[in-house]
Amino acid sequence: MNKDSIWWTRKAWINAERRLLLCAHWSNISLFWFSLCGVFASVLLLGEEKPEVISKVFICFSVFVFCVSLFTSLGRYKERANEFKQGYIELQQLYIDVKSKSAPSEDDINNYSKILHSCENHSSLDFINAKVEAYKNTTDKKDLTITAGTMDFIIYYSIKIMNVMMYMLIFTFPISVIYTCLG
Repeated sequence: MNKDSIWWTRKAWINAERRLLLCAHWSNISLFWFSLCGVFASVLLLGEEKPEVISKVFICFSVFVFCVSLFTSLGRYKERANEFKQGYIELQQLYIDVKSKSAPSEDDINNYSKILHSCENHSSLDFINAKVEAYKNTTDKKDLTITAGTMDFIIYYSIKIMNVMMYMLIFTFPISVIYTCLG
């Protein structure tokens, strides 16, 4: 363990917290949107000529919304994000303590290990985000002990594109179900 390990772990944990809070936010938005569309479609399709098909579609849609709500609650996104936040705050304090020393003490190493065990590990994507963001925000790239490579940038921007596509799918899926029922 050295001060760079502490710094990079902290950066990755900040990204993990951000990712989990974003998941919590989008889970809530998608549940609201699916519920709103379900109510809207139920009112819109009242009195349609094919009630057996429409009721089967909306039973499936209701089960889908139920599954999404279970998935959201089981993810415990905000609770996990808070654990990462507490951890990176402790890592920041440890980094400040170790930064001025030539080598970390045994207490510092034990404290680092204790902090690491306080919550789950970050994902590899969180570390890739940390590397790319550090690279983008550093004027003198020689100051970085770990630099983002070409593959890191490809993964970073691919994830950004996939997230946008996922958000578009979240909003278009219920509308396409309603449109299919009307058609």
